[in-house]
Amino acid sequence: MPTVKFTTIIANPFNHAGLRDLLMIEWVSWFNNHRLMAPLGYVPPAEFEAAYYRNLEQQASPA
Repeated sequence: MPTVKFTTIIANPFNHAGLRDLLMIEWVSWFNNHRLMAPLGYVPPAEFEAAYYRNLEQQASPA
């Protein structure tokens, strides 16, 4: 699997730092919101975290 350094910094020429920053933000968004993780049941990390906190809230609230 390519690293973030390779996919966003080495593989792409940059005209200015703003482009580099934008590409990093897009990569982090993909990493947290779109990639599927086997240890989490093939759901994105952000979705798994949201379900975890929803479950905590449901357990804490009286039935």
